Amino acid sequence: MTKDQIEKLATDSPIKNPGDISRVFEQIVRWTYYIFFVLAVYFLLLAAFTYLTAGGNPENLKKAHSSLGWAFVAIAVALISVGAASIIKSFITPPGQ
Repeated sequence: MTKDQIEKLATDSPIKNPGDISRVFEQIVRWTYYIFFVLAVYFLLLAAFTYLTAGGNPENLKKAHSSLGWAFVAIAVALISVGAASIIKSFITPPGQ
């Protein structure tokens, strides 16, 4: 990379001061939270539909249980991301702020 390209990259960066690192990190966590909760809703609806249309078929019931398990995993990841964000933010934020 040339010096001009590096300077342009630095001026276009959303991080101008140390406090901006927290802001960018919070945005990433927020998007992660939303995406995994949307996935959880999708898997819950898929599991409900599969349960309703299974008709006692053990293979379809197994698929529904799998979808339900993935929904719980998505919810857990979403909640863990928020908790991990709080912990990481406490490490990168200077004391007293």
